[in-house]
Amino acid sequence: MRTIVDVSTSVRYIGRNAVGIVRTEREIARYAIFNIENTELVYFDRETQDFRNVAKNTLLLMIPDISESNNQNIRNASEAERLFLFQDDDVFISAGLQWDIDFISAVYHKKIQINITFVQIVYDIIPIIMPEYCVPGMDVLFPKFIMDTAWTADIIYAISDATKRDLESFVATLQTRNRPSVRKITLGCDIPPDTTNKAENLDLRSGKYVLYVSTIEPRKNHKILFDAWREISNRPNIDLPDLVFVGNTGWNTSDLISMIESCPRLFPDKIKILNNVSDGTLEWLYNNALFTVYPSLYEGWGLPIAESLARGTPCIASSTSSMPEVAEGLCELLSPYDGVGWQAKIADYISNPEILRNLRSDIKSNYRIKTWKSAMIDFYSDLHAVVRA
Repeated sequence: MRTIVDVSTSVRYIGRNAVGIVRTEREIARYAIFNIENTELVYFDRETQDFRNVAKNTLLLMIPDISESNNQNIRNASEAERLFLFQDDDVFISAGLQWDIDFISAVYHKKIQINITFVQIVYDIIPIIMPEYCVPGMDVLFPKFIMDTAWTADIIYAISDATKRDLESFVATLQTRNRPSVRKITLGCDIPPDTTNKAENLDLRSGKYVLYVSTIEPRKNHKILFDAWREISNRPNIDLPDLVFVGNTGWNTSDLISMIESCPRLFPDKIKILNNVSDGTLEWLYNNALFTVYPSLYEGWGLPIAESLARGTPCIASSTSSMPEVAEGLCELLSPYDGVGWQAKIADYISNPEILRNLRSDIKSNYRIKTWKSAMIDFYSDLHAVVRA
């Protein structure tokens, strides 16, 4: 039995800082390369509509620290790309951004010819639940991706109980012969080691800023924080910390960015927007924030909440979808539609250091970090048990 991991998205992201889906795909591949014999990495060639192996030099660029290893999987990696030939009993794992290409169709045709087990990771079904908060066109592309997945996959892993419920509910409405097993994978929250410059040129002081790590797009609800900082800045006798947005600018945000940049009493001194942040800098930002915020309207998981707690930093998060799961009872949870409530809680945290000290102590005593290594051990143990059953 071979373990085949698709890394199409990671290949496209070589040289760029990994977003959550890319990090997950890389960690699934990384663990398999280091720990599972007879592992191969492939990517989907959009031009030929077929799969190719990942050449050794690409593999070394793609996965952090892999060059330090000298295991059999790396030694067996081809020096050049070639058409990849699947075999009976291959277990094929897909965890990337696949909904805008004919990836699942290609897998389906392979399964007709060859007895392979296809495993798909699903992060959320937000484009089905909330299409108004997604990139135009996703309301057509994404439901097709989920329907094709339900028709083709043998096993689907959702990244939270909330996403698993959403997915099972939607799949139950489909008229498909195939009924894949739907299971859960838990993500890790440790950030890979990085020796880059960390705090250089950030113009931030430790404990004097509040952090929000997220792509800037309507569903992530940045405006509720902008409104909160505008309102709190008018209050007397309050030492307003900086608000730091870390994330690339997504679709339909020009009005919000324009609004922020047109507010001279807040921008750029009190509201800062950072993008293309290295892992080392992100680690510094989490460790030195006064607290973090995560007011997203809906999530499949909410990795920055876990990343914040893993560093002992308190977080105010939304009370919807999967976010209470991530918070594990250690975050203040508020409705993402309650602007007044967010303003009050943020002002309370800023004005009362004792609250934050108690929260840090509580997190330190009760939060158990889920590393990517332990997450992958659990994932592959569960997957192999299901495949062999």
